[in-house]
Amino acid sequence: MKQKYILDYIKESIGDGYAMEVLYFTFKNAVKENDYSLKDVSYVDIDGRFHGETIRVGTRMRYRSALHAISLLLSVRALMLNDKYLSCCENDHLIFTSIPKEKFQWIENTTIIFECMEDDEFAMIYGILEDLYFDDDLTDKDKELFEHSINKPDFRNTNLYYRNIASNCQGVQNEVICDNAFVCESFTTYEIGEEIKHIGNTAFAYCNNLETLEFKGQVTFGKFPIIECEKLRRIIVPFQFIDYYRQMLPYYKGIIFANKNSVHNDFYDKPFIENVKIDNLDIEIVYVDIPSADPYTEIEIDNDDQFAQKQDVIIDTSDIKRFEKVFDKKATSYKYFWWIAIITLAKDKGTLVIPFKNIIFRMAALAWPIVFNDEINLGGLDQLSRYLRIIQNNSTLLKSASSNRVEDYLRKYDDTRKFSKVLFPLLKNVPYRFLSPWIVFTDNDDVANKTRDKSYTGPYTLYDDHLELSKNWWDYIQSHLKDIRDFTLQSFITYAKKYNNEIKLSRLEKEGWDF
Repeated sequence: MKQKYILDYIKESIGDGYAMEVLYFTFKNAVKENDYSLKDVSYVDIDGRFHGETIRVGTRMRYRSALHAISLLLSVRALMLNDKYLSCCENDHLIFTSIPKEKFQWIENTTIIFECMEDDEFAMIYGILEDLYFDDDLTDKDKELFEHSINKPDFRNTNLYYRNIASNCQGVQNEVICDNAFVCESFTTYEIGEEIKHIGNTAFAYCNNLETLEFKGQVTFGKFPIIECEKLRRIIVPFQFIDYYRQMLPYYKGIIFANKNSVHNDFYDKPFIENVKIDNLDIEIVYVDIPSADPYTEIEIDNDDQFAQKQDVIIDTSDIKRFEKVFDKKATSYKYFWWIAIITLAKDKGTLVIPFKNIIFRMAALAWPIVFNDEINLGGLDQLSRYLRIIQNNSTLLKSASSNRVEDYLRKYDDTRKFSKVLFPLLKNVPYRFLSPWIVFTDNDDVANKTRDKSYTGPYTLYDDHLELSKNWWDYIQSHLKDIRDFTLQSFITYAKKYNNEIKLSRLEKEGWDF
């Protein structure tokens, strides 16, 4: 493949946040692997797990010291934050790079430095660069900080990557289904015979058509033996091993069924859990009716009764259908946190009038454990994680802090530390775009004015510094609160699945929102 130089690649990829993350990680890792100097690195491969093909990104000059290498990273980070800085790059000399050292001009770019310093990654690298300018070597503290800050982007082209490794696997041998044996296979059902004793790592990965997996005996498992099988609806096991398989495959316990022929038919396909005694053994058998085996598959909306089972509908069914479309095709996570923040605040505070400041504090508190504890990637265009890191770096809040602790802290210290200013960008679009199913978006002021029309039937009315929930909507929400929270959670997980593997999402799937 034709080699690409840094600036050419950046110009080609500047609008692709994910591609820029990959470039940044690749060069950052190259600095680390080469003792914090790129003096021996002229090209760095970006492999097919990221893009589906190998791209060799190179430099027209050799970076002969850690100073030049770190300045390259600072440049890439600045370009990730704002593509207007491309005008400062020429002939593969990026913003903060100039060789030889005596012509090094990074100190003159004070405006760019000032504009980017709110980004914690930029600030960290800039601090290291300042130290390097005087002694040309990283301190042990700098090295530790630098190494711990390297976060590998999640794969984008996982299917292509796993198809490649599947072509080199050993398949089924003797009593073992080997590692990666059935990656990307197209079968809809698969029976694992009694002779099989072990299933290897990611043996059933990206089997996009697999609906039913049946075990005839008892097996042991490697790491992630079943992963990313979107249509998997049933895992059938011998009834005497059902507890074992639920324990070994906890993520799939909701779709594990007893073999229909190994237990009386009266016990099969009942929508509840019960304890039965068979041959003097107390066995808990799970009978679950589920719409989809993939917990992250988008929920299908049938007719008009998605949330209308508990009592008579007290708002128009057409508005229910509009609400069900709110979370379609999202590029950021904001709407999910916005909605959960609103309904939980209304419930907690007992009022329908909710200040915007309270909403953005609760959004931050809801997202805190998701970003820091679960380490869930919210997407390349999403800035919420960045806002939380700015807050964490300018506070005494621990990354392990609970949502309640985070919200209390933000309220208590906002006057002095201006946390609401950091989070204010969340109010730029989401309050207005959330109402798109009811109001065709033109501009924010127009949407706010239309929420006060008599013909408007959406969930809330917008004012300068607060919103007011509709009384009819709130009565309806209270009657279907769990259903609506679960629907929002599943919609968020479906969104997050684009950027994360299912293991990262498992805690959230199990425990739900913190409020």
